[in-house]
Amino acid sequence: MIFFEWLNKAAVYLLPIAGVVLLVVSIILVIRLIRVTKNVDTVVDKGKVTVDNVNHALTEIQKPIDTAVKISGGVDAVYDFGEKAVKSLSEKLVEIINYCRQLLSGNKDNNIEENKEENNGEEERSTRIS
Repeated sequence: MIFFEWLNKAAVYLLPIAGVVLLVVSIILVIRLIRVTKNVDTVVDKGKVTVDNVNHALTEIQKPIDTAVKISGGVDAVYDFGEKAVKSLSEKLVEIINYCRQLLSGNKDNNIEENKEENNGEEERSTRIS
C-alpha cells in the first residue's frame, strides 16, 4: 500500500508538469507545421511560374520548328525529284549507248527492232512497279 500512496503523490506533482511539457511540444510542432505549409505554398507558386515560363518558351519555339519541318519537306521533295531525274537520265543514256553500239556494229536492222521490243517490255515492267 505504501507504494501506491507514494505513486499517487508523485503522479499529482508529475502529471501536470508532463502535461505542460506535452502542450509546449505540441505548440512548437504546430508552429513548425505552419511554417512548412507556408514554404510549400511559396515553392508551389515558384514552380507554377517556372512551368508558365517553360510553356511560353515552348510556344515561342514551335514556330521555328514548324518552319524547319516545312523546309525539310521541300528538301525531301527536291531530293526525290533529283533522284528520279538522274535515274531516268541514266536509263536513257544506257538506251542511247546501246543504240549507238548497235549502229556501229553493223547489226542495226535486227538489233534495233529487238532493242525497241526490249525497251517496251522494260517500260511496261517499270510502270507496273511504280
